Amino acid sequence: MRRWKLGIALPLLLLIGSVVVPFSVSLYATRVWTVAMMNAILAMSLSMSISIAGVVSMGQAGFYAIGAYTAAVLSTRLGMGAPWTLLFGGLLAALAGILLAAPSLRLRGMYFMLTTMAFGEVVRLVALNWTGLTRGPMGIAGIQGIVIFGRPLSVREYYWTALLVAVMCYYFCEFISRSDYGLACKAMRDDDLAASVLGMNVPILRISAAALACLWAGIVGALYAHLYSFVSPTPFNAWLSLTILVISMLGSLLDPVFSRRASYFGTFISAIVLTWLLEGLRFLQEYRMAFYGLFMLLLVVFQPQVRALARSLGSYFSGKERTSVAA
Repeated sequence: MRRWKLGIALPLLLLIGSVVVPFSVSLYATRVWTVAMMNAILAMSLSMSISIAGVVSMGQAGFYAIGAYTAAVLSTRLGMGAPWTLLFGGLLAALAGILLAAPSLRLRGMYFMLTTMAFGEVVRLVALNWTGLTRGPMGIAGIQGIVIFGRPLSVREYYWTALLVAVMCYYFCEFISRSDYGLACKAMRDDDLAASVLGMNVPILRISAAALACLWAGIVGALYAHLYSFVSPTPFNAWLSLTILVISMLGSLLDPVFSRRASYFGTFISAIVLTWLLEGLRFLQEYRMAFYGLFMLLLVVFQPQVRALARSLGSYFSGKERTSVAA
């Protein structure tokens, strides 16, 4: 008997289920699902920069904040609405990514991660202390919601909007990864010296890969501002950047379950799982972060076992046995 093609059926079932989610859950649960979609966008864009260029960022919260504050300022002071605020939020975050990546080209691995983490903290402190622009700890309130045909979106429609942006981000990341540009970035990631000898512009490839990840972080930050109509420095901390990195890491481990080639569907699933895990631990109050930290520690320690299990499940559901294991 032919086994169920999980890699084909599950994405379709998940998409259908995601569309009907708001009809079967409360408004509170719909908001959590919306946050899960926004986390998925942040994580998929980060996974793209990691997979094609080896650019690992710990500053996604900073670029997320840039998009949110851009939308807040443009909305409250200039009366600008979506989609312009989403566009400018994404472009300004991408510009910030370029300005950060350009002087950091010589940094690799942990050193680049620390630089991006410091940048994220700098953005949060600027938002906290530049009271003339951001109103500091009081935040910016009264941000216009997204209006379509003269009517503001409801909570459920915000979820569908976030889902639509997440699907667009997914296919964008898939397209970039399989394009000639993506292949050039992967060559640069594997051996930047050989890539430069072959005539590739390594600095431009690395900077552009970082900018693309920042672009989506800025877009979803602007969407966050319109969703909550309020922006303050509190949510944009290093813990959020770490959470997005963990979602990306877990997604790379889950990918073999759904596809025999590298994809971003595992990242999409892990964003939903970890968002609801954090929400489910909310009753533990201050202890929930400790349990979440323990989960992340176990994930790192047992990463080889999780990856092997995912590959085995992927082989089982695809109906094909692996004849070899990639190094």
